[in-house]
Amino acid sequence: MRKNSVLALDSRYATMIENAYYYSNPPTDTQRGGGPHAAVKRPAMHEYIRRLLYKDLNKTTIERVLRQMRKLDWDNSEVCVTVCLICVMLI
Repeated sequence: MRKNSVLALDSRYATMIENAYYYSNPPTDTQRGGGPHAAVKRPAMHEYIRRLLYKDLNKTTIERVLRQMRKLDWDNSEVCVTVCLICVMLI
């Protein structure tokens, strides 16, 4: 990036140098502002339920997804089925 600041380049060349620099050396999450909350670590059961509801559920797989949802333990407080079903705006 020192090369970019020393030379008086056209704006498109400066942009090309910046793009090449950030492509070869991307900033870390802390530099981008992502911080420690960038990746949410969920339990495997939560990930499975989210995959069923948000990715697998469509018109052709309704019966299979319903069958898998019925097999879940609905009395378990750790299962996030109700939370995922409440957030219908994401479906």
